[in-house]
Amino acid sequence: SGEPVSFEKLESETRFRGCALLREHRVASGISVVVASGERTFGILGAYSTQPRCFTEHEVHFLLTVGSLAGMVLERTRTEKQLMKLADITRLNPTPTLEITKDGEVVYCNQAAEALARAVGQDGAAGLLNPDVVRNTINCLVTGRDVRGLETRIGSRTLCWVLHPVMANQIVHAFV
Repeated sequence: SGEPVSFEKLESETRFRGCALLREHRVASGISVVVASGERTFGILGAYSTQPRCFTEHEVHFLLTVGSLAGMVLERTRTEKQLMKLADITRLNPTPTLEITKDGEVVYCNQAAEALARAVGQDGAAGLLNPDVVRNTINCLVTGRDVRGLETRIGSRTLCWVLHPVMANQIVHAFV
């Protein structure tokens, strides 16, 4: 039910039977709370005493707070691992990928974009942009639509672009 469960005397408890570990440590009283974050439950957190006692409302709230914080930390750790995995997809992708602002600033580029820039004689990925790319980046953000098949030239090389707007962040993901 997600509510704290406490008991004053394990030996006379009728709702459940204490596990062997509690009996081995001669636990008399205890309280357990759920460790969760949102809809995800990670486990329980318990505090126990070898002396029969009643846990105060303050102690219950303290343990609930610790359980909630532990759940948030576990959820954040899980989410960060998932985000790192997703970031690696872009970072290690062999397709040159850039993130461009509405002002034509490159705020992210992967290793492949840096390698392409070097291959066409540019100091960095920003050197791949020309006025056509910037104009189409702005258009992407105004219309909310992809731009596909945009071609630009650097020296003897032709670059083919796909621009995808990320409206929530007002940036464009560019793939070359």
